[in-house]
Amino acid sequence: MINVGCWGKKHLQLHRFFAFKDIQIKAKAPFMVQADDCFLSETETRGSVRVSEQEAKEHPEYMSDAGEISWDLKIEKTIPLTSAASMANSTKNSSHTQEFFLNPSRPFP
Repeated sequence: MINVGCWGKKHLQLHRFFAFKDIQIKAKAPFMVQADDCFLSETETRGSVRVSEQEAKEHPEYMSDAGEISWDLKIEKTIPLTSAASMANSTKNSSHTQEFFLNPSRPFP
């Protein structure tokens, strides 16, 4: 699932779902996740989410507003995602969901 949104007077939250078979994941450095036009790496993220009024009304289980957002951003950070995944996996109190998303090679319980 891709979850995007914005705050403010015209706030919204949009969800876009993908089958796991349609997602490409490279968990080892350099980290990368891609599903259709949505992409995340250590240095950039880009993609788009569009949910029509009809789709949002017909599928309340999506928990999504209607709207459209696209992005193309460069990322500059101190701690790489692969280090964050290592830290999360070494923490005894980390949740199964967090471990699954940070370490896709581990099966979801």
